[in-house]
Amino acid sequence: MKQLNDYKSLYRDGSGGGKMGLNDFGALFSEGRNSSGYNQGTVDAETIIANLARDKTSGEIVETIKIVTHSMGGAYGKGYVRALKKYIRSLPKEQQAQIKITLVADFDPFFAGSMEADPNIYTQQFNHKNGKGRKSSDKFGWLGNEIQSGVDYYHEDKKESAHSISTFFNDISKLKEGSYKWDGDQWILQK
Repeated sequence: MKQLNDYKSLYRDGSGGGKMGLNDFGALFSEGRNSSGYNQGTVDAETIIANLARDKTSGEIVETIKIVTHSMGGAYGKGYVRALKKYIRSLPKEQQAQIKITLVADFDPFFAGSMEADPNIYTQQFNHKNGKGRKSSDKFGWLGNEIQSGVDYYHEDKKESAHSISTFFNDISKLKEGSYKWDGDQWILQK
């Protein structure tokens, strides 16, 4: 993604079925999607860390991890991050100090009111709420009408209420990573 100078993407379907519909009743609830994200993150964590870019001279990790979600993927992403952090904590401290999750960006997260941002990861939320006088190309603006707890940056487009990810392209320029300090044990978000 050009905005974050990151061109190595991994995509996961956090909805529990994608275009084929919900294959899992639990996916209707944020707890179920969070659990699914945790399970997939547990599977992916080792490979993700192993494939992060490294300095050609020192071999130290120089690439950061960013998580971008949409709709039902918001809760899924929270579980995914939990699994990544658990795996990272299992590594030697010197390696942990090289690995940073620098951004979680949630676009119109479904049931955001039941979600909580990780206090040590910079979290942005972008919303299109349903409202009188707002443009709605897909009539699904009501799906993301809540704000998650602990979010660091919240942006709501006052003119738009559509839910499709394609209606958020203007917000991509607002994506940014957080600043962090290693405390000898973990990365701490600097606010």
